Amino acid sequence: YGMIKDILTKKKVSLKAGIKYGREYFWKIIGMRILVFLIALIALLVALVLFKIFSGLSLGGVGVFIILILLVPFLVILYWALMFRYAVLFFTKSGAYNSIKASYGYYKKNKKHVFKVFLIIFVVNIVLNLIFSFDANIIFAFLSFILIFVLRLWNTLFLFNSYNIKKLKSN
Repeated sequence: YGMIKDILTKKKVSLKAGIKYGREYFWKIIGMRILVFLIALIALLVALVLFKIFSGLSLGGVGVFIILILLVPFLVILYWALMFRYAVLFFTKSGAYNSIKASYGYYKKNKKHVFKVFLIIFVVNIVLNLIFSFDANIIFAFLSFILIFVLRLWNTLFLFNSYNIKKLKSN
């Protein structure tokens, strides 16, 4: 992520800088992944408690449907709120908790922008996966692997760049 930030800010990209970023951000990224896992775990536990409550009320399938109606929008909003967490981490040089908090704040202030970025990434991923979803032989499997690598790199570049451009315009 640090090297992507360097590319976007037109700094020199080197393996030495990448190793430096790795040392500097390793524990921050681990901390962020743990925090995101805990957030998802709490959402799952709340869903399980609600499921238990609704199943005790003999609502059956209606209870599961109500939980899904509540859970799916929450998870989508959670995903959008956390979508820029790594960009925030590397551009602001803050810690895991503050990056998550700032990513959520960025989502609250820029909902249209976040949705547009999500939609672009989603459509590009769907289209390219449909085009390259055939594994007829080893050559196509290798090309699929390369495509996934390039697609993830593009996703990250696009996210970081859209965050950086939007932040520069607002300053």
